[in-house]
Amino acid sequence: MKWLLLALALTSCGTSQTQSGARNATLDPSAQASICIAAHHLTARSDSQTAIGSAPVRNTTTFRACAWPPPAFAAADGYSEIVVTTYAWADHPEVTGASAPDVVRSTCAALELTYTFQKQSPASTTPPLSLTPGAVVDIFGKPWPPPGSSETIPFAHGAADAVVVHNLSYEVASARCVR
Repeated sequence: MKWLLLALALTSCGTSQTQSGARNATLDPSAQASICIAAHHLTARSDSQTAIGSAPVRNTTTFRACAWPPPAFAAADGYSEIVVTTYAWADHPEVTGASAPDVVRSTCAALELTYTFQKQSPASTTPPLSLTPGAVVDIFGKPWPPPGSSETIPFAHGAADAVVVHNLSYEVASARCVR
């Protein structure tokens, strides 16, 4: 009889936790990630969504992820996101390399972005660009503005936001927290 009661108790506890979506340390990492995915309406453990903006914003791409156990940069349920807002800088023609800067918002202590480059040939992917909060760099990771220039980014960004200055030939392809 004891064994039957114990089996019933364990079965009912596992069922109610899974069905209710409640977090519990007894659930495996895959189940915890699934709960996060459902709660935040992701299509997989990581995905991205792009929305067209209105001037001066060209578009905003949100890179979302669910991980278990939650990394230091994620919410308690394992959810994290990196928001990349691309601006159109009307005063800077394409040749300046600064016609479309990105403002990158995240809770990462360090992050990595890749871009696609396309001009008059097939698209190619850039090497990963490592960033930290507050960095202002060009697409190659060099500090921006270049030495001798006193330009500033005219778009709102916080002290913890990273900025990547590039032209319209580059588009963010991926973003991830590395810590």
